Amino acid sequence: LHLAQFTGTTGAEVLEAMLEMRDDGMKRMILDLRDNSGGLLSAAVEVAEIFVPAGEVIVSIRGREDFDLREFRASSNGEFQDLLVVVLINEGSASASEIVAGALSVLRGAELIGEKSFGKGSVQTIFPLSDNSGLRLTTAMYFLPDGSTIHEEGLEPDFFVSCDEDNETKLRIQRFGKRNLDSAEFEKLFGFSPIVDRQLEKAYDRILGILGKPNARTPLE
Repeated sequence: LHLAQFTGTTGAEVLEAMLEMRDDGMKRMILDLRDNSGGLLSAAVEVAEIFVPAGEVIVSIRGREDFDLREFRASSNGEFQDLLVVVLINEGSASASEIVAGALSVLRGAELIGEKSFGKGSVQTIFPLSDNSGLRLTTAMYFLPDGSTIHEEGLEPDFFVSCDEDNETKLRIQRFGKRNLDSAEFEKLFGFSPIVDRQLEKAYDRILGILGKPNARTPLE
């Protein structure tokens, strides 16, 4: 399941899609957050809580003062809290997508596969000035459930799989371009033949290998 961004409807759309996939026999899932630059914090929380038990802290926001703390917890038991899931990330994964990937890594032991994420985890506030300009200040930071911050650090994948710039551009076209095309149709439309997605292949290898373990539930069990 690939998410391109986090909007006000993303949480409901993801849950609906996953319920349909479960009806079709889904036993495990690859969540692809590559090149997802973020979006709404509320949407990230809604997506993450699909996978985690009620009451778990998904993300917290800490300001400059010790008392300035806000926690976002799962409001109910996630419909898919026992589903085996791995997450794909790359340098284009930022902000809300890093919150989801980080929360699933910490709370579910979900393996992260691909490249180091961008590292955007700050809350910025614009203060208007008398000359009609504005002063942008970082007023708070996002923290993952284990207390770590993603800001300027990013998320390190459990399995690093590189992708050079040329192939990254082609794979981005494959992910966001028209689908359900055979190789000849694809090449005619985009000017190149479909290439192997090594990061996705690694995710398949990991999730199938994990599923083969006795009583496997999460990638780290």
